[in-house]
Amino acid sequence: MTIRSNKKNRFIKILVILIAIIFILPFTTYLISYQAKPTSQLALKDAQSFNQHYGFIQEDSSVGVIYYPGGLVHPHAYASFAKALSMETKHSVFVTKPLFHLAITQIDLADQVINQHPEIITWIIGGHSLGGTAAAFYSINRVESVSGLFFLASYTTAQADFSMTDIPVISIIASEDLVLNESTYDAHQQYLPANHLEITIEGGNHSQFADYGLQRGDGTPLISANQQEAMVVQSLSTWFDSIILNQ
Repeated sequence: MTIRSNKKNRFIKILVILIAIIFILPFTTYLISYQAKPTSQLALKDAQSFNQHYGFIQEDSSVGVIYYPGGLVHPHAYASFAKALSMETKHSVFVTKPLFHLAITQIDLADQVINQHPEIITWIIGGHSLGGTAAAFYSINRVESVSGLFFLASYTTAQADFSMTDIPVISIIASEDLVLNESTYDAHQQYLPANHLEITIEGGNHSQFADYGLQRGDGTPLISANQQEAMVVQSLSTWFDSIILNQ
């Protein structure tokens, strides 16, 4: 009886822990994540919602952009940027919604986006901060099907080495970014194609690549969030045009 009772009690304890993880972890993630500000909350009303991603659809375009959000940043915080990018480029832009707001936990979410939008032929993939790294991990085994890769305050690693490929890559950073480790960023540029494009947003910071307020440890921006968004959108739009022109 004692042995059975101990096993039963152990089982109950494990069950309680599992239930706590299932219900408490998402709530905890919400509390520690950076949430979308009003501008993105408003932009989100124009988006179409799908399973684990949302998007701004351009019906006449065969080009799609898949965006991986930064670590512990709510995907909705990218709605203003995604809408602006879609309107400027006239391409469909999709933002993934990974578990626990960590793109690295669901690197293959782009597959879901691609499978749900078969009308799109050309795919360009990228992300902000940790999201850019996740996009790189996804793309390294798909360089033949991914038409372009972009990093916003982000970088790839030795595990996703593109240096011997010819995939178009753009890396956009900001002069006042104190979250991105500059020495690590510089060291990891060796894993990009030799002809990759690099752009610095003067006066911008890490946080203003999205719409969630000032991130802990970040630098004070010298330009507004709207200005930084417009500069990033314009840079990506010009780069997209070059990719499509050369296809």
